[in-house]
Amino acid sequence: MADRVRLKLVTPSRLLLDQEVDEVTVPGATGELGILPDHITFLTSLEVGEMSFKNGSERVKLALSGGYAEVLDNVMTVLANAAEYANEIDVERAKNAQLRAEKKIEDLDREDKEFTATEAALHRAIVRIQVASREARRQLRRPLPLPPSSQDQFRFFQRPHRPIPHSLHQWHS
Repeated sequence: MADRVRLKLVTPSRLLLDQEVDEVTVPGATGELGILPDHITFLTSLEVGEMSFKNGSERVKLALSGGYAEVLDNVMTVLANAAEYANEIDVERAKNAQLRAEKKIEDLDREDKEFTATEAALHRAIVRIQVASREARRQLRRPLPLPPSSQDQFRFFQRPHRPIPHSLHQWHS
């Protein structure tokens, strides 16, 4: 039994990732798929959405723009149309793409040939914004560790031990 899965993420422009991970989550055509070591062999199409993988206690998130995934012998290969790490996403550019797509959709009829492509562009922009925003919030929640020497600086905040009074007369004395 293997304890890790090798994840390979390939886009038309680059090999984005090739490493051993503990688990992978991808947006499958029928819903979110979780891949653990020794997963059954399969091939599936992927939708636009959030992909993540876990290495120890660290979870890394990416925006995925569809593609295909194959799991075979503890190797998961993702062939993605496009993928971006959360920290690589240009949020302003994604927001502009969202605004352009929303404006264009307002002017299009559902029967128009461009409607589906524009709707897909809108969905991609929204996913990119969500992935980047979640990562930004996660970074803000991460506590900052105190250096060991600064722990001593806060000792003056500790109160000396005082016994608890057992009667009202002790409170006033």
